[in-house]
Amino acid sequence: MLWLLTPQLASAYPPHQFWVTNPANHARRWTQVCAVVLLLLAAERARGRWRASAPVRFIEVFATSSLAAYFFHQALIYKRIGGFSFHAVWGDRCSWAQYWTLTALLMALTFVLTWLTDRLYQRAWAGYRALVAQKA
Repeated sequence: MLWLLTPQLASAYPPHQFWVTNPANHARRWTQVCAVVLLLLAAERARGRWRASAPVRFIEVFATSSLAAYFFHQALIYKRIGGFSFHAVWGDRCSWAQYWTLTALLMALTFVLTWLTDRLYQRAWAGYRALVAQKA
């Protein structure tokens, strides 16, 4: 039965691009990933007032609720809400200035929705912990 679906399966996947899985690139990719991880570990261990700065808090919202951020980001781009979505309205037809403005707007909207969801998660988790402590 699988052989009957071969054309549909083949069209579901993009054509293979050798540079993506080229074994000769493995060491370079591994080195880049390790360098980023080492920088992040060093930043995590570093002390200072910069850890409470706005850019760090901005990134932390996406780090603590990354699945919600991904969901809202995709929904804002593609899901038509009242007939509006970023792709439906602007799609492939905007200038570079519009593109950067729309990217900033999309990031801001994603941030706000993710921040609200993060607060809901925290309240729900606190309620759950209080309920468990009450039963114990």
